[in-house]
Amino acid sequence: MENSTVSEKILYSTIRIECFKTNGQKSTGSGYFFAFKRTEQNYVPVIITNKHVIKNTNTGKLTFTKKNTDGNPIDNKKVDIIINDFEKRWTLHPDPNVDLCFMPFADALTFLKQEGEEVFFIPLETSLIPNAEQI
Repeated sequence: MENSTVSEKILYSTIRIECFKTNGQKSTGSGYFFAFKRTEQNYVPVIITNKHVIKNTNTGKLTFTKKNTDGNPIDNKKVDIIINDFEKRWTLHPDPNVDLCFMPFADALTFLKQEGEEVFFIPLETSLIPNAEQI
């Protein structure tokens, strides 16, 4: 995926989120993968979505794209992970007027790997956020 187009990279930077609300309704939304850098070699993988997507949910389903042994995506192969206490796993933006939240998902990746599942995603990074001078 090194020579992939911007649109291909964006495609693999998003994830489908299905939410099962406390009132029994089901809703869907999307999120994007983001890498909070710790060092050059390691980062904290998170999913960022809107607060309204995860509000009043008790269970959530994340749908990942599988990857092959070469590390490339298998577009027609997906793997789902079900997460209980879904709303509680997200950290809300402290400003109530900002409709964003995030959830670290390294534990989900570890679980999937233990189950023999490898997933493909391209996280966005802080270097893509324009600074004040660029704005």
